[in-house]
Amino acid sequence: MYVSEAMPGDQFIGVTDFDGILSVLDAVGLTAFDCLETVSGQLSLNNGTTTAAKFGSAFPNLVSARDVDIDGDWGSQPIDCLFQSLARVGMVEVTDRVTGTLNLTALTSFNQIFVQGTELKRIILPNNGTFKVSQMGFRQNYSLYEIAGFQNVTLTGAPGLTSPYYSLQFQSNPGVSGCRILELADLFRAAGYVEGSIVIGTPTCP
Repeated sequence: MYVSEAMPGDQFIGVTDFDGILSVLDAVGLTAFDCLETVSGQLSLNNGTTTAAKFGSAFPNLVSARDVDIDGDWGSQPIDCLFQSLARVGMVEVTDRVTGTLNLTALTSFNQIFVQGTELKRIILPNNGTFKVSQMGFRQNYSLYEIAGFQNVTLTGAPGLTSPYYSLQFQSNPGVSGCRILELADLFRAAGYVEGSIVIGTPTCP
């Protein structure tokens, strides 16, 4: 199902469960999905419009999706409240010019998080849980200065993946503390991930 100006989502007002792949191309009719709780397939947010601030707080009650793909040139639009209830997902992938804070604190289950080429300032990961992580990757996020959370977690995805699908990867995120990068790497190592799956460059920690 493609939601666009030509095909708005009004027919789904009040729907809580969507069976299939849902792709939203712009924000026209996006509020029709405010009640949506589950998507059996991939949910994509793509392109958007520079005046459609609703993208920043879309899908407020979504709890579960197979994958979530956020890929679009949204200008300076923040996404601080996007997917605020998302608890169970296979992969979260965020690319292109979204900004603000990616808040993933509601997650109780995920396999992959991949963030590349964004203008995000902060990413908040979940705390206090057991996660079967196969990949966490952060590449070319030049505005990113903090990756918070991921305290009191247990990782169960070891021994991990190696090139080209690393278990933990940091590349070109100059604002992120080297101490924080090393802390996350040590978390993966302590969980038994193989060294070849942890690619973080040469961060320094005073």
